[in-house]
Amino acid sequence: MGGVIDALKGGRYNESETAKTMIGEQQQHLQDEIEDVKAELVTLRKENATLKVSSSKGMDYQSAMQSNNAAINEKIESSNRLVKEKETELIQMRDRVGQLEMESA
Repeated sequence: MGGVIDALKGGRYNESETAKTMIGEQQQHLQDEIEDVKAELVTLRKENATLKVSSSKGMDYQSAMQSNNAAINEKIESSNRLVKEKETELIQMRDRVGQLEMESA
């Protein structure tokens, strides 16, 4: 500011006008950059919100998949136990049939 006043006192009006123009251009440039940064911030916030929703859905899907896997594993174990029980029954029946055949012979 002091340089502008000195330029005016010294009769160098063009220099002060040039300085004003340069300062005005710098201010406009900075304002444009601020607007660009604000616009980018809005875009990033929107993208962040979208990613949060996607992440939440992904976690929900993962949780559902883990629950399904646990249920499937439980069903497999139950089926395996049932198969073993039926195999045991079958073996006992074969043994009983064999005994009956021996007794009847």
